[in-house]
Amino acid sequence: DILINPPETEAIGCISAEDFEYELMEALTAIGQRDALNFFKKVEMLLYLNQARPVIIDVIGGLRHQEGIAILEPLLEKEQLSDEIIRLLDALSEIGGLNSRRVIEKIKAKYSNRSREVMQEIEICLTNMK
Repeated sequence: DILINPPETEAIGCISAEDFEYELMEALTAIGQRDALNFFKKVEMLLYLNQARPVIIDVIGGLRHQEGIAILEPLLEKEQLSDEIIRLLDALSEIGGLNSRRVIEKIKAKYSNRSREVMQEIEICLTNMK
């Protein structure tokens, strides 16, 4: 609930909204490490909520679990993903492996005419995965 309805800036005190998001991501990652497969089942639907998607993508990547790829890959069907594409690439890169590489190649094909920043990030990910 706190991910979907974060507290107002005044309510979180002296930390910034970015720091609050980071701390929330760290806490969720720690919870997910206990039982990643069960955690994935519980958070998968949050990937389709705009306000939760960025943190959940980061958490799934932070868990570095191959099953996370199957949860992240369907996001490629979303047209509004352009804002989170760098996060998705970073998450896939953290997870690593052949399946991550395959999905990054799909992203490269789909976003080949997009921003230079996205294409650079794709190349960095693919180079680092060799």
